[in-house]
Amino acid sequence: MRSVIGVSLILVGGAVILAGIGVALWPLIEVYQQNLSNAMGDSATVAETNLQSKMLRGVYIAVPGAVVLVVGKMMVKAAIIRKLRESAQR
Repeated sequence: MRSVIGVSLILVGGAVILAGIGVALWPLIEVYQQNLSNAMGDSATVAETNLQSKMLRGVYIAVPGAVVLVVGKMMVKAAIIRKLRESAQR
C-alpha cells in the first residue's frame, strides 16, 4: 500500500515540478519572442525588466513538488527494502 502511495506522490511531485518549470520558462520565451519580432529595438521591454521575479515564481511553485517527489521516492525505496528483507527471512 505504501508503494502505491509513494508512486502517486512521485507522479504528483513530477507534475508540479513540470508546471513550475513551465511557469519559470514562459517569461523567457516571451522575451525571445519580443526580441525576434523587434530585433533592432534597443529599449528594454517590460518582460525583460521583471524577468527574474517572474522566473522565481516558477521556482517557488516547483520546490514543493520536489519535496513531494523525494518523499514518494523514499516511500517506494522503503517498501522495496521491506519486501527484500521479508523475502530473505523466508
